[in-house]
Amino acid sequence: MLTLKGGSRPPWVGLGASVWVQIASGNTFTLPLYSHSLKFVLGFNQRQVTLLGVANDIGENVGLLPGIACNRLPPWLILSVGAFTSLVGYGILWLAVTQTLPNLPYLLLWFALVIASNGSAWLTTLVLVASMRNFPVSRGKVAGILKGYGGLSAAVFTQIYSVLLHNDSSKFLMLLTIGIPVVCFSMMFLCHLGCISSATIIFGNLILLRDSEQPLGSSDSLGQGKDDKIESLLGSSTTGTLGSSNDDDPSEVAFLLAIGEEEVLE
Repeated sequence: MLTLKGGSRPPWVGLGASVWVQIASGNTFTLPLYSHSLKFVLGFNQRQVTLLGVANDIGENVGLLPGIACNRLPPWLILSVGAFTSLVGYGILWLAVTQTLPNLPYLLLWFALVIASNGSAWLTTLVLVASMRNFPVSRGKVAGILKGYGGLSAAVFTQIYSVLLHNDSSKFLMLLTIGIPVVCFSMMFLCHLGCISSATIIFGNLILLRDSEQPLGSSDSLGQGKDDKIESLLGSSTTGTLGSSNDDDPSEVAFLLAIGEEEVLE
């Protein structure tokens, strides 16, 4: 029998956290802000800088592994992987630019940028999958909202770089090294407490209120299930192991597909 997921926290909490994580995941757009430092401080030529841009694109777009992991691992672990890769990758670049560790091999810096930008793939995949599961009837609108914030993140990082950091590339790399993990773990903690900013929740309600009030079907079981609050996946404390996720349950997949078309398959 098909039922809605129950939980103690409304899905708006997860959506509010997803907005902040999506903004933080726009780190891959910031390469032009510090590439000149890599060129002049480390003595790279234009060809080497261009290859670093290739590394940035490779890391950003390799999302198959995060996609598989989202079906098999708990959300907090996916979020931790994205934060850790950003910490390690940008940390190595920061050490190189500040000459804390001088004469690092170019190949090491290339792979460090791949790892750093791949953190964006983990974070973006997580927030999209989690939010569309929390809002199965409004998946298109939720995805559009989050992708919009992803594009806005480039402007956010640029303003921070120019206004707050005064065009200092080394400070900006430190911000990416520490700031992205701080945002990720802060959202994880706030989701656990269920206390994301009320302004974010109100904003989401104004956009999706109409769809959230639509009936999901005529089934008695669904009528009873829709009164329960949907659990926020970003704040979920449940643990999962490889091969034991409920996402592989065919009945749940059929249910999500059904209510996505505003119909119920029995």
